[in-house]
Amino acid sequence: MRFWLLALLPLLLFPLGLRVNLTRSMPVGLYWLDSNNPTRGDFVTFCAPERWGTAGYTGRGLCPGDTKPLLKQLCAVPGDTVEIAQDGQVLINGQLIQDSQALTIDRAGHVLSSDLDAGVVPAGFGLAFGRSTASFDSRYFGLVPLGAMRRAIFLIPFSLME
Repeated sequence: MRFWLLALLPLLLFPLGLRVNLTRSMPVGLYWLDSNNPTRGDFVTFCAPERWGTAGYTGRGLCPGDTKPLLKQLCAVPGDTVEIAQDGQVLINGQLIQDSQALTIDRAGHVLSSDLDAGVVPAGFGLAFGRSTASFDSRYFGLVPLGAMRRAIFLIPFSLME
């Protein structure tokens, strides 16, 4: 019974702009997609760049390549400075993003590369990170167009895993 409810839940909530996150890279719960432009610190949803999405890191969904949108936190906006320390940790405007170094191998043993470059974030782009060291985010695919992001308001936390 619980499985059928989980399978139907996205279909019922989608037209209302509601989304459910069950991944560990962001808080588990119910989110509402807002039409306002995202700002630093907001949760955002967007499609991974197609070459990454089709690599199997996102699951099935409504993005190009039949992949699932990502839910991350917008950590850097235009004008912010991104640095990459010797140990691979990312700093934004001199502030360390804890546990932000990119992994070199995924859970399946495949080699990962990073498209993230140091420098000033240009107009129209942002940097989005998950809260897990294993999160698939800007560590790997780099900057994301702000126009491709939707702000996601965290409404209700819950855990279906317990």
